[in-house]
Amino acid sequence: MPRCALSPNLLGMIEAAAPTADGGAPQAPAPPASLQRIAPATVAATRAIFAAIQQARCVLVTSEPYPDGDAVGAEIALHHIAEHAFRCGAAARGEERPAGRVYLVNEKGCPRKYRFLAGSGRIRTLDSVLERDFDLGIVVDGGVERTGAVQALFEACPRKIYIDHHKFGSRAQYDLVLADPNASSTTQLLWTFVADPEIGVPLGRELAEAIYLGLIYDTGSFQYSLTQPLTHEIAARLIETGLDFAPIHEHALLCQEFEELLVLGQVLAQAQRSPCGRIVWSSASRELIERNHVRGEDLGRIIQTLCFTEGIEVAILFREEGPGRYKLSLRSRGRIDVGAVARALDPHGGGHDRAAGCTLTGPLAEVTARAVGYVRALLDG
Repeated sequence: MPRCALSPNLLGMIEAAAPTADGGAPQAPAPPASLQRIAPATVAATRAIFAAIQQARCVLVTSEPYPDGDAVGAEIALHHIAEHAFRCGAAARGEERPAGRVYLVNEKGCPRKYRFLAGSGRIRTLDSVLERDFDLGIVVDGGVERTGAVQALFEACPRKIYIDHHKFGSRAQYDLVLADPNASSTTQLLWTFVADPEIGVPLGRELAEAIYLGLIYDTGSFQYSLTQPLTHEIAARLIETGLDFAPIHEHALLCQEFEELLVLGQVLAQAQRSPCGRIVWSSASRELIERNHVRGEDLGRIIQTLCFTEGIEVAILFREEGPGRYKLSLRSRGRIDVGAVARALDPHGGGHDRAAGCTLTGPLAEVTARAVGYVRALLDG
């Protein structure tokens, strides 16, 4: 992993940095002790990425067409990381003001359930962005293969960066990589930009909200097995800034629209269970989804409900995306690595041990038999 060549007076520049973009004077960086739980490889990769952003003129940050809470949080966090890098880079070059620009671009913009965030308005749809001359692309919480219509724009970037925490992540080639499958979330990885005193990104309201959203989304409010002491330590540091964390939990994990409730009821009503009683599955047709005006990101509660049914070890939700095309969401109670299942079923599939996804084509009956049969063979093996 390449290391960055940081200016000797970088710490001085950080102390003299301009106020944060989301209001108020910058808070002091977290103490160096915060780095004790962070892997040296993560710190090295973080510094290399920060140096690359300092040198960039126009940065593209992207993720999936319908990003989840961790991806949205990571994108907003990278806006503040990039702005800080631009200020530090300009100071090192003796420039009066930074000239760099950063764009957060997803095919479909920011999902409506995350628009309560102060920084959500920074995320734009692809068709609303006129800029096409990016010299650095950063993809978060999934590889370029999953960026939809933004993929061509990303691949045109001369330099590319990949930041992710999925066990089965991207297979594409990148210039710099910050990836750790042991991290609880992608925003946990991005915390290093705050904690490292050689970088010291100021921790304002927007950045604190963004990092916290990623933490709670991918840990299920600190319930899942990837939750670590560092995860709680970061959360505590964020709350110490005065972060109003309760509304983030409510909006991101608890609230749902009435139409989502209708879809939940219909999908649960047609759930099926394997004869062994350890696999449960159901499906959501495209007609059902469109009639109720729900989106892919609104269906997460369904798969969680299916998975945490007594006796169930693996749950699968088949969501119709088009004629003969189904997106699978897989959840495991722990024994079966559904990330490996997703990658085995689809070369572009992947995720974590207990939460993953992939796409299969064919009639629903055949797709269901293929996926359920594969999981059943693992359980019987």
